[in-house]
Amino acid sequence: MWENPIFLREMRIRLPKHRGVRIGVLIMAAVFLLTVYLRMITELAQRNINSDADILWAILVWVQFLFTLFAAPAYAANAFSREKEQQTWDLLLTTPLTDSEIVLGKLMGRFAIFLLPIVLILPLEILIAFALGYYTNGLFFLTLLTLLIFTFFFISLSLYASWCLSRTLYAQIVSYTVLIGILCIGTSLLTAAVLVLSSISTGTTNSSSQLPWLWLNPIYLFSLLFEKPTDHLYQLGVGLFVYLVLGTLMIYHIIHNLRRHRE
Repeated sequence: MWENPIFLREMRIRLPKHRGVRIGVLIMAAVFLLTVYLRMITELAQRNINSDADILWAILVWVQFLFTLFAAPAYAANAFSREKEQQTWDLLLTTPLTDSEIVLGKLMGRFAIFLLPIVLILPLEILIAFALGYYTNGLFFLTLLTLLIFTFFFISLSLYASWCLSRTLYAQIVSYTVLIGILCIGTSLLTAAVLVLSSISTGTTNSSSQLPWLWLNPIYLFSLLFEKPTDHLYQLGVGLFVYLVLGTLMIYHIIHNLRRHRE
């Protein structure tokens, strides 16, 4: 992958072109992270972190999740449509690159961008997880795995929309409609409607966890990580498995259709 020209090209496009800007951004990020890490290490040594550690943990992981959810359609939905708009798509197909190299280069170039915030905040999360004992119950590793799978699915969906549509704007609209409109808002409204009708007809309120379509709501699934006790984590497992399979199928479908298109 490090020798894939598509991956390297995608990474160069998203980095500041001026060397001074790159160095400045790197210095500011390093100083900020170093300051935060030193403060957390000091608090951990003084045993004062435990009071607010759970709140800080929730803020960090929710920020990472919401950033990926709302930013993936904006930055990943132009993977193929931009090539068509700039009339470089046919030229790309004439290169000796294989279909898998083209698609995976597009995928990993964007996955690396969204992986960067996770990697930068990871040392801080390791400290907090150590203070809260999240290693013993596996919550730290489950949260990290959940973030990675959601990131993969959000990007894969945006790439698939970009492959099917010829305009970046249309691909972004479709991606936001599916992720936010259908999976988040749509499933929540459907759940609320079913619970209200059930309450009116039977006089009792059923548990929302029994509604299978809610298991495809990314926000609901992510909130299960903070349930105590964790009685419904099997829903998270089912949802993550479905998203992982769907994301893989969409990437495979793009590769398969690209191969047919080149033939």
